[in-house]
Amino acid sequence: MMTSVFSKTINDKRWFILGWMIGFAALAALMVTFYPAMHQDGSLDQLVKTMPPAFQGLVGDLSNLQQFSTYLASQLFDIRVTIIGSVMVIILALGLTAAEEEAGQTRTLLSLPISRTKLFRHLYT
Repeated sequence: MMTSVFSKTINDKRWFILGWMIGFAALAALMVTFYPAMHQDGSLDQLVKTMPPAFQGLVGDLSNLQQFSTYLASQLFDIRVTIIGSVMVIILALGLTAAEEEAGQTRTLLSLPISRTKLFRHLYT
């Protein structure tokens, strides 16, 4: 029973999830296009050295920008993935109950012979 509720939820939200994944891929592609500008010359190092120490702390370690793997880790996966994923989960969780209520599916789901706690837990896990 639970797998059918889970598969129904995934099926209902497939375009939402696909749209967010396409947006994330576009962000990753945009970050990759900036890598040559960070990697080519030492002008960024010179610029950071002229900044006050407080601003140097905001920029972080420039050695992270020298290799592609550390560049992606520091620029994309460090904070952006967490923020984007959190926003997506919040919007998805809020949309689950509202969409089912508006479509009139809440009554059908609640009439199933399972406890409401199990149904709620399965929808949000």
